[in-house]
Amino acid sequence: MLRLALHLENQQPVLFKKGSQAAAISAGPKAYTLTVCFALLSAVPDGLSPAVRELLYSDMPKYFTWVQSQRKWNRRADVVHAGCALKQLGRVNAVHPSLGVLYYLRLLLKCVERPQSFLELRTYENIVHPSYRLACAARGILFDNVGVWKDIMDEAVRD
Repeated sequence: MLRLALHLENQQPVLFKKGSQAAAISAGPKAYTLTVCFALLSAVPDGLSPAVRELLYSDMPKYFTWVQSQRKWNRRADVVHAGCALKQLGRVNAVHPSLGVLYYLRLLLKCVERPQSFLELRTYENIVHPSYRLACAARGILFDNVGVWKDIMDEAVRD
């Protein structure tokens, strides 16, 4: 099980040792699974199957390995055909609805295939919505939708 990063745009965690704040600031934010996933999904297709652009964020570990030391996704060598064996599951941690923006971001990552940016997650039918919540509403994936509650319960049972 690979825990996939969940953070808002330009709000990745920054870790540093006491006294090395200046070095951490000058180095800039590190790449996390989410931001590197966006970059990979917006890259030119490599012609292998499954096509990267067909994946959800949580599907990435099935077909790619996360190389922590290089902070990048590498395609699994043995996953180049349909019907391949599952190698690893990806999991975005649960987020309580009271956390608002982060909760709606997670909902979108669970249903939007091939998101290439935070902006694209807020875009639906060529309309850029001002918030993740409004993008969820446009897609019909909010609480008031019975299908969403069923998905939440199914996920809770699996975990």
